[in-house]
Amino acid sequence: MDSTEYLILSLTVAIVLILFYGMSTRVTSDEIIVSFGIGLFRKKIRLERVISVQIVKSPWYYGWGIRFIPNGMLYNVSGFLGVELKFNDTKRIIRIGTKDPGTLKRVIEERLRLAN
Repeated sequence: MDSTEYLILSLTVAIVLILFYGMSTRVTSDEIIVSFGIGLFRKKIRLERVISVQIVKSPWYYGWGIRFIPNGMLYNVSGFLGVELKFNDTKRIIRIGTKDPGTLKRVIEERLRLAN
Protein backbone atom coordinates (compact mmCIF):
# COMPACT_ATOMS: atom_id res chain seq x y z
CA MET A 1 0.00 0.00 0.00
CA ASP A 2 1.52 3.30 -1.02
CA SER A 3 1.15 6.56 0.89
CA THR A 4 -1.76 7.83 -1.25
CA GLU A 5 -3.85 4.70 -0.59
CA TYR A 6 -2.98 4.89 3.10
CA LEU A 7 -4.02 8.55 3.25
CA ILE A 8 -7.35 7.88 1.49
CA LEU A 9 -8.09 4.93 3.79
CA SER A 10 -7.16 6.96 6.88
CA LEU A 11 -9.35 9.90 5.84
CA THR A 12 -12.28 7.58 5.11
CA VAL A 13 -12.02 5.95 8.53
CA ALA A 14 -11.70 9.36 10.23
CA ILE A 15 -14.80 10.70 8.46
CA VAL A 16 -16.85 7.63 9.38
CA LEU A 17 -15.73 7.93 13.02
CA ILE A 18 -16.66 11.61 13.16
CA LEU A 19 -20.07 10.99 11.61
CA PHE A 20 -20.97 7.90 13.67
CA TYR A 21 -18.86 7.94 16.87
CA GLY A 22 -21.95 7.83 19.07
CA MET A 23 -25.69 8.22 19.17
CA SER A 24 -27.84 10.50 21.27
CA THR A 25 -31.58 10.48 21.76
CA ARG A 26 -33.46 13.59 22.89
CA VAL A 27 -37.16 13.83 23.67
CA THR A 28 -38.65 17.30 23.36
CA SER A 29 -42.24 18.37 23.95
CA ASP A 30 -43.24 17.39 20.40
CA GLU A 31 -40.60 15.04 18.94
CA ILE A 32 -37.96 12.38 19.49
CA ILE A 33 -34.60 13.20 17.90
CA VAL A 34 -32.04 10.47 17.30
CA SER A 35 -28.67 11.80 16.08
CA PHE A 36 -25.36 10.19 15.25
CA GLY A 37 -21.88 11.63 15.77
CA ILE A 38 -21.75 15.37 15.14
CA GLY A 39 -25.45 15.39 14.25
CA LEU A 40 -25.24 15.32 10.47
CA PHE A 41 -27.32 12.12 10.38
CA ARG A 42 -30.48 12.41 12.45
CA LYS A 43 -34.04 11.15 12.60
CA LYS A 44 -36.91 13.25 13.94
CA ILE A 45 -40.08 11.48 15.02
CA ARG A 46 -43.21 13.50 15.79
CA LEU A 47 -44.72 12.41 19.11
CA GLU A 48 -48.23 12.90 17.74
CA ARG A 49 -47.59 9.85 15.50
CA VAL A 50 -46.58 7.49 18.34
CA ILE A 51 -49.25 5.14 19.70
CA SER A 52 -47.09 2.76 21.74
CA VAL A 53 -43.64 2.40 23.27
CA GLN A 54 -42.28 -0.98 24.26
CA ILE A 55 -38.92 -2.18 25.62
CA VAL A 56 -37.36 -4.73 23.26
CA LYS A 57 -34.24 -6.82 22.88
CA SER A 58 -33.00 -6.99 19.32
CA PRO A 59 -31.38 -10.20 18.10
CA TRP A 60 -27.61 -10.06 17.57
CA TYR A 61 -27.95 -10.32 13.80
CA TYR A 62 -29.79 -6.97 13.58
CA GLY A 63 -26.36 -5.41 14.17
CA TRP A 64 -25.58 -1.76 14.84
CA GLY A 65 -25.96 1.48 12.98
CA ILE A 66 -28.90 2.55 10.87
CA ARG A 67 -30.48 -0.68 9.65
CA PHE A 68 -33.52 -1.95 7.87
CA ILE A 69 -35.17 -4.60 10.03
CA PRO A 70 -38.34 -6.59 9.42
CA ASN A 71 -41.20 -4.07 9.30
CA GLY A 72 -39.10 -1.02 10.15
CA MET A 73 -35.81 0.68 11.00
CA LEU A 74 -33.24 0.27 13.74
CA TYR A 75 -31.06 3.08 15.11
CA ASN A 76 -28.42 1.64 17.43
CA VAL A 77 -24.70 1.93 18.23
CA SER A 78 -24.18 -0.64 20.98
CA GLY A 79 -25.89 -3.45 22.80
CA PHE A 80 -29.20 -5.07 22.03
CA LEU A 81 -31.73 -3.28 24.25
CA GLY A 82 -33.94 -0.46 23.12
CA VAL A 83 -37.47 0.83 22.68
CA GLU A 84 -39.80 0.06 19.83
CA LEU A 85 -42.19 2.74 18.61
CA LYS A 86 -45.45 1.98 16.82
CA PHE A 87 -47.35 4.64 14.92
CA ASN A 88 -50.91 5.70 14.13
CA ASP A 89 -50.21 6.34 10.44
CA THR A 90 -48.20 3.27 9.39
CA LYS A 91 -47.58 -0.35 10.32
CA ARG A 92 -43.82 0.21 10.18
CA ILE A 93 -41.87 0.45 13.44
CA ILE A 94 -38.76 2.23 14.66
CA ARG A 95 -36.38 0.73 17.21
CA ILE A 96 -34.04 3.03 19.10
CA GLY A 97 -31.14 1.34 20.88
CA THR A 98 -30.19 2.58 24.33
CA LYS A 99 -28.31 1.46 27.43
CA ASP A 100 -31.29 2.53 29.57
CA PRO A 101 -34.52 1.55 27.79
CA GLY A 102 -36.64 1.96 30.94
CA THR A 103 -35.80 5.63 31.28
CA LEU A 104 -36.29 6.35 27.57
CA LYS A 105 -39.66 4.58 27.60
CA ARG A 106 -40.76 6.48 30.70
CA VAL A 107 -39.74 9.87 29.26
CA ILE A 108 -41.52 9.21 25.95
CA GLU A 109 -44.70 8.05 27.72
CA GLU A 110 -44.55 11.11 29.98
CA ARG A 111 -44.37 13.43 26.96
CA LEU A 112 -47.21 11.54 25.29
CA ARG A 113 -49.39 12.04 28.39
CA LEU A 114 -48.58 15.75 28.52
CA ALA A 115 -49.42 16.15 24.84
CA ASN A 116 -52.93 14.71 25.32
